[in-house]
Amino acid sequence: MDFSKAYLLKDSGELEEELLAEAITKRGIPIEWYSLKHIQRRVLDLSDDVFFAGTVKSVTGALAQLEKELPQLLCYPHCLRDYLQRKVWISSLRELKNYFTEGSGKAVFAKPYDDTKRFTGTKISSLMDISVLGDISDSTKIWCSELVNFMTEYRVYISNGEIINISHYDGDKNVSLDRSVVDNALNKMTSSEESVAGFAMDFGVNNTGDTILIEVNDGFGLGAYKIGADEYYELIASRWMQLVS
Repeated sequence: MDFSKAYLLKDSGELEEELLAEAITKRGIPIEWYSLKHIQRRVLDLSDDVFFAGTVKSVTGALAQLEKELPQLLCYPHCLRDYLQRKVWISSLRELKNYFTEGSGKAVFAKPYDDTKRFTGTKISSLMDISVLGDISDSTKIWCSELVNFMTEYRVYISNGEIINISHYDGDKNVSLDRSVVDNALNKMTSSEESVAGFAMDFGVNNTGDTILIEVNDGFGLGAYKIGADEYYELIASRWMQLVS
């Protein structure tokens, strides 16, 4: 992965930028630091041979400047629905309100369908919980899923079809994933048209010991949990190259 230079988000204070800066410096690639204003004003010297990383918003802006197609990786890919082991459906804020207004609605986990920054994924058990989400249009599309009690959660990092890191990030670290489930899910994903060059699959183990897919995260704007600088850079760079090619 030979880049002429790299753009990283200035003063983010995030681990992700620290890891990328470490790996990029090791490779002798010049780094230029940008702010969100630079993206909004389209003043960066972007091209296919320039590496770029940052928040979902900044990466989306950079791709728009390059006139590249925006990512469409679903957090619940169709090819992996069997690994969710729970009902997952597309809804809207209006439908969710009606669901609880009728009085028979069970608690669900809700997250934005496309704009991941519109609100943070959260448990919704009443109309009061919906009001806490803020000023959001009733027509806003959302993902809803049945609740699962996870004893532990892991992030599995994939670059070019290979697992490069598995990081525990929540719950009991002494509870292990069923690696055969993870490997089978990866094979199913990478052999489908939904796969991308760099992404992560989050898995958890429920209270009956089943390994369940929590969600899939695209490699652009991906959070880092206990992963080395070189591994993280490899994943982010492979996805960026795919996006701009």
